[in-house]
This record gives sequence, C-alpha cells and structure tokens, in this order.
Amino acid sequence: MMRPRTPASPYLFLRHGSRQVNLKSQKLWKSTSSKESGDQKTYTNTLHLPKTSFPIWSEPLEREEPFRDRTTQQLYRWQSENAKGPLYVLHDGPPYANGNLHMGHALNKILKDIINRYQVLQGRRVSYIPGWDCHGLPIENKALKELDANHRNVSSTEIRQAARQVAVRDMDLQRGEFQQFGIMADWSEGGTYRTLDHDYEIRQLRVFQALVQKGLIYRHYRPVHWSPSSNSALAEAELVYVDDHKSRSSHPEQGTIIIGKDRLDGLRHILGETETLGVILGSELLGTGYTHLFHPSGAEVPRILPATFVTSDSGTGLVHMAPAHGAEDYAAFKDAGLLAKLGIICPVDGDGKYTKDILPGNTHIGERLIGKEVLYGGTKEIIKILEENHAIIAEERIKHRYPYDWKTKKPIIVRATSQWFANVDAIKDAASNALKSVKFYPEQSRARLEAFVRERSEWCISRQRTWGVPIPALHDAATDEAILSDESLSHIIAVMEKHGVKHWFDGPVEDFLTPELKNSGRQFRKGTDTVDVWFDSGTSWSLIQALYGVGSIQRQVDICVEGSDQHRGWFQSLLLTSIGSSGEKVPVAPYKALITHGFVLDEKGKKMSKSVGNVISPLTILHGGKDKKKEPAYGADVLRLWAATVEYGKDVSLGPKVLSQALEALRKVRNTVRFLLANLSDGSAVSQTFVPVKTNELSLVDRYVMHQLFQLEKRCKEGYESNNFARVVAALTSFANTTLSSLYFDITKDTLYADAPSTLQRRAVMTTFNEILQTIVPILAPIMPHMAEEAHEVLKGQITTKDYEAFSVFTKGWRPVDNVWEDPKLDSQMQALLNVRSGVFELMEQARRQKLMGSSLEASVEIVIPLNDTSSLSQLLRAEENLLKTLFISSDAVLLPNASNRPAKWQFSKELKAEGTSSEFRISNFF
Repeated sequence: MMRPRTPASPYLFLRHGSRQVNLKSQKLWKSTSSKESGDQKTYTNTLHLPKTSFPIWSEPLEREEPFRDRTTQQLYRWQSENAKGPLYVLHDGPPYANGNLHMGHALNKILKDIINRYQVLQGRRVSYIPGWDCHGLPIENKALKELDANHRNVSSTEIRQAARQVAVRDMDLQRGEFQQFGIMADWSEGGTYRTLDHDYEIRQLRVFQALVQKGLIYRHYRPVHWSPSSNSALAEAELVYVDDHKSRSSHPEQGTIIIGKDRLDGLRHILGETETLGVILGSELLGTGYTHLFHPSGAEVPRILPATFVTSDSGTGLVHMAPAHGAEDYAAFKDAGLLAKLGIICPVDGDGKYTKDILPGNTHIGERLIGKEVLYGGTKEIIKILEENHAIIAEERIKHRYPYDWKTKKPIIVRATSQWFANVDAIKDAASNALKSVKFYPEQSRARLEAFVRERSEWCISRQRTWGVPIPALHDAATDEAILSDESLSHIIAVMEKHGVKHWFDGPVEDFLTPELKNSGRQFRKGTDTVDVWFDSGTSWSLIQALYGVGSIQRQVDICVEGSDQHRGWFQSLLLTSIGSSGEKVPVAPYKALITHGFVLDEKGKKMSKSVGNVISPLTILHGGKDKKKEPAYGADVLRLWAATVEYGKDVSLGPKVLSQALEALRKVRNTVRFLLANLSDGSAVSQTFVPVKTNELSLVDRYVMHQLFQLEKRCKEGYESNNFARVVAALTSFANTTLSSLYFDITKDTLYADAPSTLQRRAVMTTFNEILQTIVPILAPIMPHMAEEAHEVLKGQITTKDYEAFSVFTKGWRPVDNVWEDPKLDSQMQALLNVRSGVFELMEQARRQKLMGSSLEASVEIVIPLNDTSSLSQLLRAEENLLKTLFISSDAVLLPNASNRPAKWQFSKELKAEGTSSEFRISNFF
C-alpha cells in the first residue's frame, strides 16, 4: 500500500515496529507446580506476579458452606444488636408449610434477602421474621392420608394432632432448605412466626373481635362458592379459573316454545326451521306462572321474574332460576320479596351430591338422583330424565371459563349454606384511600389490587375444616341461633388464652359460657367452623404491631414482597383486616410499599408441571442432579444471581441455558475480584506501609476509571433503592467487562508486573485497584453474599485496620465513592481517545487477519497532526501523548507534524472524522 502524502489534518500511522518482549503473553498467575529453566526463573524473579488465595473456582458447597452461618444467622443477630440506623421492616408473607420448596419460593425469598442485605449495608436495623402458614385443607388432608383415615372415622382431636405434626415437620424441612439459599434471618423457632403459635392465634382472635365490635361480621344462609373436593366453602381469593372447562348445555322442548327474538338466529342450528306465532314484550311475561318436573303438587306456582343478568348474548332469553345455587339468582329472588316468603331449598350436600330434598316434587324422578354428584353422574341423569319426558330439543357440550378449587384443582359448585361473612362494603372506601399512599413495584400492579378491593362486597371467612383457628360462636341447641358478641368473645378468648385454642375443640361448652348465658336456662353447643386461612395469614400485621407499634397507631411495615397471586390473597387480607379493625379515624395501610413478582416458568415459557416433567427444583440447582453433567451443582450465588437478573415484575423463565448464562456472569465477576486481589497480594500490597497516590498525580486513565467507579456506585445504589436489581447486575458486569477487563486491566499489566513497587505509575494503579475492590465487593454482596464474604475473608487475613476487624463484609457497610471523582469533561476526553483506540484496534485486526502480526506490541503508532490543527482532539492527543502507547498496547506511539519516511514492511490506513471538529483526520497503520 502506498503511503499517503503529508496530511493537512490529523493523520495517524501505525507501522511495523521492532519485536519486543510481550509481557501480555506471559503467565498471569504465579504457579507453584510448573518447572522453569534457570533463565526463566531469573526472568520470573524480576516480575511482580499476582498471588492470591482466592481460587478461580471451586465446588459450590466447598466455596459457600464455610460462610453460610456467618452471613445468615450470625449476621442477622449482629445487625439486630449493633445497627445504629433506623428500623427497616420487611414483613414476610408466610409460605404454606407443605412439602419441599419450589422455584417460586426461591425467587421470593432471594428477592427479599437482597433487599434486606442492602439495608444492612446502609446501616439500618433490619427486622425480618420468616413466617409459615400452618392451617388449612392441604395439611389436614396430608394428615388424614398419613392416618389412613377420613373425617368420618377419626376424631377431630386426632386430626388436629396429626395436622400439627405434619405442619411442624414440613416447616423444619423448609427451614433447612431456605437457609441453603443464603437467606439472612434468625432461623431459630424464636426468630420465626407460625400461624399455629399460641400467641399468634390469640392476636388473630383479638383482631376478629375488633371486627365484631364494629358490626362487620355476620352470618347468612345464602349461596357461596363450595368445593366438593375440599368439602368447604371458599372465598373468591381461593378460586382459579380454568378456560377450557367443558359443560353440558340443554335446550328444553315443550311443543310451542318462547324464545328471545334476538336469539333466534343464534339458535337456528339447534331449532331448525321455525314458525313465528306471535311477538310479545318480555315485560308481558312477568308474573306468568309455570310448572316443571320437580314442582311439588299443591305448592304455589312459580312465576317468571325479571333479571338484569339475562342478556341476548347467549341462551334463549329465559333462564332457569336456582336461588340456592347462584348469587345472581339469589339476588333476583331476594329483590322480588320471595326470600322471606318462600325461603330457599338446597338439595345438594357438602360432597356435591343430591339429597332427599330433591323429592318433594316428582318422587320417582327424585329417587333416581339421590346420591349422584351434581358435576358428574347427576348431570347425566338429569339429561336422561329430560329426554325421557320429551323436555329437551338438543344438548351441547360447551367449553368455557369455570372456577376451580385452587388447592385441589377440581371444579367447584355454588350451594346455599350458613356461613360467616365480613362486610367489605363498609370498609373498602377506607381501604382504597389507604392504598393511595402505598408504593407499588412495578407501578402497574397497583391497578390490580385496587380493582380486587373495589369489586369485593363481602368476604366468606368460615371454613368447614377441623385444622384451623375456630370461629368462636356459640349456638342455641334448640334454635341454632348464633351468639357472637364482644362480651362472649372477651370471655371465650380469655379461656383460650389460658388453656390454648385447642380447648375450644376439646373442652366442655360450659367453660365458654358467660355467667349470663349459664343462667339463661338454655342449652348451647360450640360452632365447628374455622377461619379462612387468608384471615389467618392476613392478621400477621398484628405481630409487627405487637413488636413495634405505639398504642393504637398502625405500625406500617416498610415493604412486602410476594407473587402476583397475592393481590387477591395476602396483600388484600392484610389490608382488609388491618383497616377493618383499626381504631384510627383515617386508617393507613399496613404496608408502605409492595413488590409483586411473577411465576417461574420453564425455558420455553410454559408452566412447570410434574406431569409434563419440566419442574426444576431449587435444591437441584444448588447441589446438582443424579447426572452432574446434565444437572451440575451451581450453588446458591448462581441461583441468587439469576433471581437478580430477571424482570421479576412479570413471569420469568428458567432452564439450563439461563443457568449457564448466570454461571458465566458470576465467573466474570469472580475473575474480576480475583484479579484485583491477586495484584493487591490479597491486600498486603496496600497495607499500612503503602502510600496511596494523590488525586492530582493519577493519570487520565486512572481518573477515568475512578469516574466510571463513581458512576457505577451511583447507578447500583439507585438500582437497589428502586428494587431494580437487574440494573445493578447490568451495571456491575458492564463495568467489570468493559471498563476493567477490556481496558484498565489490559493496559496496566506491564506496569503491574514490571514496574518497581515504589514507582508513581505502579502505586497509582494499586491505589485505583484498591478503591475498585473496596467499592465493588459491597455492591455485589446483597446478590452474591458468599463470594463477597469469601473476598472479605481473604482481605481480613492480610489487613489489620479497623474496617477488617468486622467479621462480615456487611458489617463494614456500603462504601460510597466520593463525588470528587465525578468528571464529565474527563469522561468526554477519554471517550474521544477510546474512539481513536477503537480505530487503531480495527486496523490491527485487519493485519492479524492477513497474518502480518500477532501481538499488538509488534506495532508502533504514528499520529500525524499538522501544526496548524488546533481542534480539541488534536490538543487532547498532544496533551496525552505519553499515555497513547499504553492505551494502544503498542511498542510505541508518537505524534508527528508530518508523515514519517522510515521504512516499513507494510501499512494500513483508515480515514475517520473527528467528532466535534470540522476538519478531518486520518488514521493509518504501518506495520
């Protein structure tokens, strides 16, 4: 290639230079096992090779286990006793004490732990009390299965004893698994809360009493969501909706039929050709009598009623009414004044089967239905009866959205029973107002919780279970009248406080009667209903109130973190029980902020399911599977790093590829920490005898790296403060990979290995390295605490300053970077130099592709800047000429007013335009 003429604007030449010793190609780590020749030993002894006890990698259990207790239980106790900052309360939503942990548990607890650990670094005193939800159907069913019994052949006392054993056993199992995630807490029994604890149950009953005092609790016989598979009433929050549920729909035949005019076309495929005999208004049908197969002889003829829920979108325009089996039917029946006049009949029992109450009409037909399940055999028999009586034109199978029991995953029914309700209508305005001051992460989750509260009118709080906290109502044995008053509750709760809640189930009814009831001459029985488990866990705010509250003023927790399903569950029950029982004129929410995270899906975005075989256990991620090649042991820090990198506000994916990416990211961060430790000789190189370099003595690159460190610390602090942990990880990995590995580490190796320790240049690098290490270890600590503790331990062994007398990296605290290092002008200058560097590297790569050079040290760079060029870039290059050789990692780099005439084997050039200048300059490479 011909050399260009002397340019009129800045021009850069990079030429072939004399071959020099390439320190970059030498070993970076001193080896204790390699055999060296005498010359090599002599050469090696002249170098300052990096040395560290911080390994590049080791087995996760070997690496993390030594620091597990220190960074979890010991750290939590230390900060509880020694932190001087304000109290920070993260209130734990209690997981269900049932079986091994799944990935949802892992994501939830790790997110909480990252928040808590950051707060400890900021000097705050963290209150985090892990909890467990211990009552309810799954535990009761598990206990019955282990007893090989059912409710009909075993006493309630035996069930409760077995259920308690199951809950305690599974809590101990989960406690051990949670600790393996590196969760900072006091995991002793005294450091946790359980909804089966005596004090917890008594506080819950006091909250219930406060709601009774305000008239918010009442009992009704009305249709409710009922789960035959659970044999219990369910609240809306305990339902899940299945989109592809299949039902059978029948269309009756009675000769001449009446059908909504707007529905005629929609039903043409069923009716076929029809003849219209007349058209009347729907209002003209109101009050018209009719009969049906089950109508009792001699009974009052039923009448057609108006109902706003009957529309022209589906059906026939005339809908069968069953006020005992539908909330809308019940409301229409009640509005027509028929509820008080006729009452309602529910011919379906708790198992979802027809009872003898179906008999008053056609006895023969009714007998065919008794004992058959409404959802299965009963429906088939009804269709058969209609066909036999020529009362059906056609049957269709429709696929539609239908509610299922969220625990048993089986369809529910609606049936009328006597249940206890909380009046949400009376408090939802106050609850909605209280939410206005709550922060939501992500913000769009606010609308979801507000909608659930706004659309709810009542809460069915009673359950027909044995294992739970009782609704302590007394019932008149003769009339079934329920006695539930402030006076009766004060007496009953006092008895249970003394003898335990189990006394309600095992003790005589006389123990719970007030003197007035004892002397009334009436006989009483104890109610058998227990409280909804959402009410159980929803009163957990009372624990925080008992610990930190002042009088009746609500002690708000700083934050709660749970899955998106808790908008209809725990987030809502916390709010409603707190607002409903509050003694304040303008009650506040029990929490200041809510974080919502999504569900964990497989790598293809599908729900994890045992039947599909795509379930990934967090314990397998920690310890590996049976085949370690397919399922390697990643350890807790990799799992935690994955949790920190996901956009947790929506559903997140997990699989081998994602875990490999998390592992690679951790390796890069670990290698960065190791490189710093090794060149600092595990801290001994910057011990008390080391003299740091002053700010004005640092090079442009040193100061640029410190500016980048300032930006890193600022971004990471903002990320932690806004609970955006992915931003923290992105900033940290970018700094490690781009600023350090690709730039600073690369250009300082010659200085680190070859310069004497006393030289200004080497001391400047060591000063900068120390600042970087002291800053990034606390930054990564909330996410990767085991690695941070390991690095801290290495440093603690070498440095005896006050900071390192602390047993944990977290007791040192967050290390802010002084804003003296913020320098936007310097950043702009460095970016300009890095653009030139990129151009040089591009041309070097062209030479490598042509196999003209290997190491960049084989090249020398000549930058031609005409004397009359006064552009900002030219001035910068002149000012930093001594830096350029280091920046380009070349054998030489010089500025010339004219192109050099020195002979070169070959050359490359490229013309670029300098940003911010009107003149052009050329970049040329001579090799």
